Amino acid sequence: MKKLLIIFGFFALHFGAIAQVISVSPAFPTASDVVTITYKANEGNAALTGVSTIYAHMGLITSASTSNTDWQYVQGVWGTADANVLMTNMGNNTHQITVDISTFYGFPVGTVVNKLSFVFRNAAGSIVGRNADGSDILYDVYPSNAGFLSKIFEPTLNTVVNLNDQLPIVGKTNQSANLTLKDNGVVLNSVNNATELNYTITANTSGDHIVEFVADNG
Repeated sequence: MKKLLIIFGFFALHFGAIAQVISVSPAFPTASDVVTITYKANEGNAALTGVSTIYAHMGLITSASTSNTDWQYVQGVWGTADANVLMTNMGNNTHQITVDISTFYGFPVGTVVNKLSFVFRNAAGSIVGRNADGSDILYDVYPSNAGFLSKIFEPTLNTVVNLNDQLPIVGKTNQSANLTLKDNGVVLNSVNNATELNYTITANTSGDHIVEFVADNG
């Protein structure tokens, strides 16, 4: 059984919930997977909000990288309308691209891939979508033998919200399991034989809240 904890404060001051800038399917990718990356242009620094044609600038953080900014096997020719990294506009500031990780990046056998790395841009590269703090957008890649995995995907950080605000919670696993969401020990929602739990908490009491995502695959 896995338990994941995240602490929220429900107060009268608002600092904003932290939503995902990207989502990846499958949620726990390995280096041999075909993945679909979904980018929300109105999240993060929101620089590309309303831009209809968006290109992904994509790389990898590997065991050879010296930091999370040391991209390897970079894909996309900056400042050009590079069809290789053109995203599909899904509407509502949502853009997608699907790639076979090993084929798309072309790394040699034996390469240890730790993270996918992204920024997003218009064709000229004059407008760039990043995290809200200006950093690169990173997404974990998992070993093929990682076993049972679970994670809270949204929000991505401890969060302070207004009283009576609504806070979406997204928890996922890589195997079917019984999933439970608790707030200060009280069960809010549960689903059986599932890989994802979605629930919206209404912040109706002030103070610290420990929100717990429990995934039990037996």
